[in-house]
Amino acid sequence: MSCRSMLIMSHWHFLWAIGMSHLRATSDPQIWKKGPTFGMPGVHVDGMDVLKVRQVAKEAIGRARRGEGPTLIECETYRFRGHSLADPDELCNPAGRDPISSLK
Repeated sequence: MSCRSMLIMSHWHFLWAIGMSHLRATSDPQIWKKGPTFGMPGVHVDGMDVLKVRQVAKEAIGRARRGEGPTLIECETYRFRGHSLADPDELCNPAGRDPISSLK
């Protein structure tokens, strides 16, 4: 049975949860690959690239409007600060890939 709703599932993947890398938190860190398990395509996009996110979202919206069902979109991005007060600030400097600055 597959779902044909006009639903877009967007998963913002920050690469870290509280104190733990995503590599240790799931059996398959590529979340988008889980879409077909639920009867929908899965798509991975660089969440730091505003134009790519827009394009993938437009395609998923078109698919939903045509009655082709939902799409799981994994937007891989990064936090500029730790997830909680217990976390150190980020382990790398993603500020050089700030999506707002890059769009300008």
